[in-house]
Amino acid sequence: MQELGESKAQYGHRTIDFSRLHHFRFKTELKAVMLYWLFEKKLKPVSFISNYFKSYINLLQFFNSYPDEEPFSLRESLPVKAGAFKRYMQTRMRGAFPLKDFLAIAYRDFHDHIYCVNYYNRSYWNYRDFKTVQPFFSSAFTYSSMDFSPVPDHNRKLFKEYILDLLTSHPLSYSTIHGRYGIIRRYLLFLNKEPAESVSVSTLQNFIAHMKKPEGKLTSFNARINKIRLFYVFLFQRGYIQHIPYIFQASIRGTERPHSFHPLSKVVIQQLFQALPQFPEQLRLMLMILYFTGMRCSECLTLKPHCFTEDHGKYYIHYYQPKMLKEVVNPIPQELYGYLYNYEQKLLKTDPQTPLLFPRLPGIGWRSQHFGYTVNKLCRQFKITEADGSPYYFNAHAFRHNYALRLVNQDVPFLTIQQLLHHKSPEMTLIYAQINEEKKKKRYLEFCNRIGQKTAFLNEEEKNIDDNLHWMRYMITQTLPNGYCSLPVRLGSCPHANACLFCDKFRTTKEFLPMLEYQLIKTKSLIRMLPQKKEVQNRLSETVKILQSIISHLQE
Repeated sequence: MQELGESKAQYGHRTIDFSRLHHFRFKTELKAVMLYWLFEKKLKPVSFISNYFKSYINLLQFFNSYPDEEPFSLRESLPVKAGAFKRYMQTRMRGAFPLKDFLAIAYRDFHDHIYCVNYYNRSYWNYRDFKTVQPFFSSAFTYSSMDFSPVPDHNRKLFKEYILDLLTSHPLSYSTIHGRYGIIRRYLLFLNKEPAESVSVSTLQNFIAHMKKPEGKLTSFNARINKIRLFYVFLFQRGYIQHIPYIFQASIRGTERPHSFHPLSKVVIQQLFQALPQFPEQLRLMLMILYFTGMRCSECLTLKPHCFTEDHGKYYIHYYQPKMLKEVVNPIPQELYGYLYNYEQKLLKTDPQTPLLFPRLPGIGWRSQHFGYTVNKLCRQFKITEADGSPYYFNAHAFRHNYALRLVNQDVPFLTIQQLLHHKSPEMTLIYAQINEEKKKKRYLEFCNRIGQKTAFLNEEEKNIDDNLHWMRYMITQTLPNGYCSLPVRLGSCPHANACLFCDKFRTTKEFLPMLEYQLIKTKSLIRMLPQKKEVQNRLSETVKILQSIISHLQE
């Protein structure tokens, strides 16, 4: 290792003695792999020592146990002898060690880069090696490579053709492609050696049954079914099959469900903004961008320098949206523009060639998982909690939901909201308007009795009404000047005429607030007008107390 330029003081006398290895071919190949790591991949010797040094030494000792007359190579021996080598290593090394990763990397790099001149024949593909429709590789994308080696040869050819088509002919995100890669790989491994183009209906049904999990999400199951369907559509278009072998739509399960929606609570927002000045500058600015622009997390993590501008006193941030495959612009507050400008000046002084506005390390961006983990760690540090006192867990998309709801609550025109959220269809934007209306209705029709207790329903009869028209007619029959009577009409007339406020059956909602406030003013004026009638005054004083209690609870 010293011959590779490392100082003796720093690394000591680290040597690998190849003379003890008697198999010439294996020895040559192992040296080639090490040289490839150190010179071609530019792996620093210190990284090589800390990650692979001991494993190479043990690898030599392991293969020395085989007789000299048994010829083998690294390419042939690693897959075959992986289990024996793993057991051998476990007896000599303590703690967690990436044995699988070591074997996979050694075999992949030597086999693919030495033996496979044609990239298409390699067992491992790297997303970065393809000229895709995507304009750049997102640093927020977790995966970088695909492993085709476990798939049998015949199906592997079809699999590679399909993935190559997705990478080079379709404007899909890397996450979408990797999701399709994962489920098709799982399906082809399930088939084992059965050809995908001549698969039987029973085999497909068995795989679909295999995918069904009682605890699994309905949308996830349906998405997997659709990915297999798209794979067979590709095979049909390429002429590998004469017809699609299965009616996949028949296996799609019902998707009637409420839209998943988790906006930020006011309590969390208040705590976050109080703690933000103590957050690291990068994280503070990223959270502010998420809050004030409704940007998706992956879009924020891949922002470029010089992405914000000023135009006639208005401030904007422009960025690329991988999901919609276009450049978009959003307005930002002047204060945020100032923070970003000062931050960028400091960043460009230290790293003028940086490709990212928010690099985690020089030239390396944040991954969404690491970003979320770091924010959650800070939230624990500053004791940010939900309204009920439970710990707050960061969800980047909740900032987007919160941004959309703020626009709806401010009565921003519908088409403007669609443009600011950059939704392709108005139906997606309409979800926020519908959710907001449901929240308003729920809040508006929260029934309050005379002692301030709140309920979601007037009575059991109203609770069981599903039809909106029937519900409206029923509520009209129960309406009072200042609320509702929860006594069902079928029970006959009320025995407490003109004493609704003192009745246990009285309910009211926020829609009657103006009337209740007016009633409170009139009742107080009556008390002043009738100072000598104590019985009447006592009754009116009780009325005032009840009205004040109801009004205060409705205004919460």
